[in-house]
Amino acid sequence: MKDYDLRVGLWQVGTMLGTTDRQTNSTNAIGHLTMDERLDILQGLVIDFNASLPPPIKGHKTVNVFAIPEYYFAKSRSEHFVDEDTKNTIAVRLQKISQIGPTLLVAGTIPWMKPMNKRRVSRASSRLAKNNERSSVLRAHQESGDWGNVWYAENTAFITYDGRIVHKYHKRNNGGEVNSADLADRDVVWVPGIESGEFKVEGLRFGVEICAEHAGGLMQRVVKRQLDVHIVISAHMAIQPGAHGHAKLLGYLMHADATDPPTVHINASPWAEVGPDTSEMFSPLTNTQILNRLDNQDEYSQASSVPMSESAQMKRLNDTLTVLNGRLNTYQLPYRA
Repeated sequence: MKDYDLRVGLWQVGTMLGTTDRQTNSTNAIGHLTMDERLDILQGLVIDFNASLPPPIKGHKTVNVFAIPEYYFAKSRSEHFVDEDTKNTIAVRLQKISQIGPTLLVAGTIPWMKPMNKRRVSRASSRLAKNNERSSVLRAHQESGDWGNVWYAENTAFITYDGRIVHKYHKRNNGGEVNSADLADRDVVWVPGIESGEFKVEGLRFGVEICAEHAGGLMQRVVKRQLDVHIVISAHMAIQPGAHGHAKLLGYLMHADATDPPTVHINASPWAEVGPDTSEMFSPLTNTQILNRLDNQDEYSQASSVPMSESAQMKRLNDTLTVLNGRLNTYQLPYRA
C-alpha cells in the first residue's frame, strides 16, 4: 500500500453556450476571450494553485489535480466548434501548462470540427451505430452524395500531465452538442467517442466523464472496476454520488461545473461531501462587467411578457451572480492505494 496526498483545484466558471445575448449574458463568462487569453488565465491559476500548496508530506506520493468545466475552449458564447488547427494549438499549450507542479490537468473540453470526407463518413457512421445514435444530416448527405459544406465534429477533453497527453477522451453522450448558431452556414455531424474515460497516472486509476454522461451513469457501465478518482466536468449538471459515483471505498468523486460551485465527495459508504480547504470567487469578468450583465438580466425580467414574482427575479439574479463570479476551491485529500 502507498500513501498519497492528492492536492486538488476545481474551478467553476461560466462556459454554457446560448443563442441569444440574454442567455449568454447570464451563463458565459469566457466566450468573449481569445483562446490565448483563456490559456493565459488557466496558466495563471495553475501557477498560483501550485504556489499555494504546502511542502509534500514525507513518505507520501503527491499528485496535483486541476479541473475546469466543459466547453472552456468553445469558439464563442454561441458557437461550439473551433477548427482542427486551433484544437491542436490548444492541446500543445495544455501540455506545457501541465508541467507546472507537475499537474494533472483536466482542462474542460475543446469542441472542434474538420471537413467531412469519405473516410470520416465511415468513422462517423460506425461511432454513431456503436452509441445507438443516428444523424439525419449524415443520412441526407449520404443519399445526395453532396459533401461540399459538411463538417465532422467532436467534443474532446485533452488530459495532460507533466508535459504530455495522458488521455484524449471524446464525449460519448450527446448533450445538445450542435445548436442553431453552429448550423448558420454549414451542416455539422456531431460524432460521439467510443473509448472509455479511464486512464492511469502515478499508479492511480482515474476516470473522466463529461456532463450528460454522468447523468446516465456511463462510467459505471463501461468501466467495470471502481476507480481511485472519478472526475466529472460539466456545463450544467447535478452530481450524483450515490447513484453514479464510481470510486472505490475511500476514493473520491470530483466535480467541476460551469454553474454550480465545485464539489468533492468521498466514498465513505455512504458517500459524504468533503469541504474545501480554501474557497474564493474568481472570474475572468471585471466587477463592472458583472454588474452590467446583472442590470441586463433585471431589465429582461421586468420587460418579460411572463410576469415574475419578486422572489423569482431575485433567484434569477442570484443564480446569474453565482455563475458570473465563479469559484475556485482547493482540497488536500489523503488516500491510500
